Amino acid sequence: MTLFRKGDWRSGGLLFLVAAVLLPIAKQSGWVHSLFGKAVNLLPARKALRAAREENKDLQGQLSAMKAQIEQSLPASSQSKQVEALHLITFDYLPASPLEHGWTQPYYKDGVAVFKTDLDIPGSLRMEIMHSVVAINYELPDIARLANTVQFTTKYAGGTQAMIFTKVEVGTRDGSMHRRLWIKYYYGERRATKTPDGPEVNPKKLLPESTVWLPAKLSADTLQFDINLPDAVALAVGEQGWVYKSVWDFRIRGTLSISPVTFGKYKQV
Repeated sequence: MTLFRKGDWRSGGLLFLVAAVLLPIAKQSGWVHSLFGKAVNLLPARKALRAAREENKDLQGQLSAMKAQIEQSLPASSQSKQVEALHLITFDYLPASPLEHGWTQPYYKDGVAVFKTDLDIPGSLRMEIMHSVVAINYELPDIARLANTVQFTTKYAGGTQAMIFTKVEVGTRDGSMHRRLWIKYYYGERRATKTPDGPEVNPKKLLPESTVWLPAKLSADTLQFDINLPDAVALAVGEQGWVYKSVWDFRIRGTLSISPVTFGKYKQV
């Protein structure tokens, strides 16, 4: 195989002639040594860069492990989750009364409220008490009783007289006993107590009402709750041995605003 085709001998000869002239000059002037020296000097830097990249990978792995450990140590309601919605309570029928759309007024029958919407909370119900005390109750359908979370945004315009409840079913771990329990929710540092001056209950059916304070996402004057129901039960009566089983009712009382309410099941991410 020939390097040049016929007729290319002139250009080939010219290339060899240029190389023969320039190479000795390059050697004499140190260009070749300089170029090779720079290439050799770059080797330690490249090795150091590779080592730094490997160290960075190790650090990222350690940070990921630490993050997982921290998340596992957090309460269940603080961990990242996706939610499968089972039931949504909406208020699209306003200005009609919720009492005409599945809600009941369980006590203080003389209580009077007006029902509006709160423009700060899309799709919301705003209940304003005009006389006495008003609480309205929503009994959940069977599908919603499987939920382990309830999510909503609220504005407690009525201060401590504004209240939000769920009625849950709790049981022993072996399933030998079951009771119902009303839990009232407020915003604050995680804690729980038996509600002072709570309503009297039949101990064969109900446990004494509990009040639970939970963190929420605060935005302006609204609170966004993502309540983990098993966690709330554990805070309220877990030390007695009770565990969460299901949810049965949702209740609001006093002057407040509340968004559509989602009952769902957590899916760990």
